[in-house]
Amino acid sequence: MSRIIEEMHELAKDMYAAGVIDKHRMLEHEALYRAARTPKYTGEEVKEIRTRLKTTENTVRAWEEGRRKPNGTVCLLLDLLNRKGIDALL
Repeated sequence: MSRIIEEMHELAKDMYAAGVIDKHRMLEHEALYRAARTPKYTGEEVKEIRTRLKTTENTVRAWEEGRRKPNGTVCLLLDLLNRKGIDALL
């Protein structure tokens, strides 16, 4: 991850602790930080995960073919499935 993103995250945490920014603003910073840390997957990587999970959804196929891209939430889920397998969700 970018050093700048890491520094901005630390600064936001310090500003929140000092009372310079409110909880709502800190939650926005946290969401942006998590989004920056979300791994991105190529179509081939999605296909490999889907094959391991024996999934055949049309949306996943669209990701594989590059017609659509998974959003941040889906990328987090793909990352979890990739690292821990389907048991992580059961």
